[in-house]
Amino acid sequence: MANVKNKAILFYDNPNRNVNLYYLSHFMAPDPYVYILYDNKSYIITRDLECERAQLESTATKVMTHDDLKKQFGNKDADLFQCVTSFLLSLKVDSLVISQQFNLKLLDVLISNNIEIEYLPDEQLIDKRVVKTDDEVAHIEEAVRYTEETIEYVINIIRASKIEKNNLTYNGKKLTSEFLRNEAMLHLLKNGYVCMDLIISSGDHAALPHHLGAGPVMAKSPIIIDIFPRSLKHYYFGDITRTVIKGKPTSDQQKMYQAVYSAQSKAFDLLKEGVLGTDVHKSVVDYFEKAGFKAKKANGVMQGFIHGTGHGLGLEIHEYPYVNASIPCKMRKGNVVTVEPGLYYHGIGGIRIEDDVVIKKNGIQNLSKMSKEWVIE
Repeated sequence: MANVKNKAILFYDNPNRNVNLYYLSHFMAPDPYVYILYDNKSYIITRDLECERAQLESTATKVMTHDDLKKQFGNKDADLFQCVTSFLLSLKVDSLVISQQFNLKLLDVLISNNIEIEYLPDEQLIDKRVVKTDDEVAHIEEAVRYTEETIEYVINIIRASKIEKNNLTYNGKKLTSEFLRNEAMLHLLKNGYVCMDLIISSGDHAALPHHLGAGPVMAKSPIIIDIFPRSLKHYYFGDITRTVIKGKPTSDQQKMYQAVYSAQSKAFDLLKEGVLGTDVHKSVVDYFEKAGFKAKKANGVMQGFIHGTGHGLGLEIHEYPYVNASIPCKMRKGNVVTVEPGLYYHGIGGIRIEDDVVIKKNGIQNLSKMSKEWVIE
């Protein structure tokens, strides 16, 4: 956690939107609530209907309602923000640390009562969230297992399909990205996970890294399967990508796949405690260039390796630390990051391979156990 000695941390948000709030409180609710951390004690101020559940589920020292505070301060007409401010003042709080996402009306009330405000980025506000505990790693590893199981489920459908000209058919119908995405989402939901924006794309759609996929799945063309589900129980994410091809790949496609596979292996070799993510990313870029895959603009769009090598993973799908060109993050023991190099070319498609790894003192622990064989007969 950031250095906030003699200061209180204040949140007023929805824990689905603000994962730092959930990380501290361990209380998930559909509506915003107030969370205060001060002098090693924590307080939740929530609606009447959530009060008992917050007492049972949260880590808060004390749970209160708006009505409790109105009675405490003898002002039945005080709104929530006035009550929160009065409560802070009763604790002798005169300085607050808040995130950059904050309710402006509450901010005005706090400032008007001469409470000093300090803003911190999320990764600094709850710094310890960047380094995962053993329990958090176990949650992510569970998410990875279900992600891989779902990718295997999708691959088995592709394996059972037939090649008819440039397309695939399954049970007598054209196999589509929409069908595969729906099947994957249902499979995840049965296991307590959700992923509404998962990617199953082929052809030129696969040349756009975040295209969800649409229309017929193409034969003899790379098919990117990128699934990143969130648990409905513990709320941690997994994020795994595999690329497969139904039919014999061309020499160019095989060369691309081998380059991506080798680039990922290079990143694995470099990642460890103390290294900069920017240095790892640069090494991956350099490797691609030496292999003949320099990123460049063609027909008005960038092609080649056109995104970062990886990102942190946990309660958010993209979080600190990053392994990219623009944010120099020093890897710390216990970080969980993705490693996902890829190549993208219109007219050929895209290839991406992604695993989730835990940073160790002298290397990594790969949470993914799934095969990277990509040719499906």
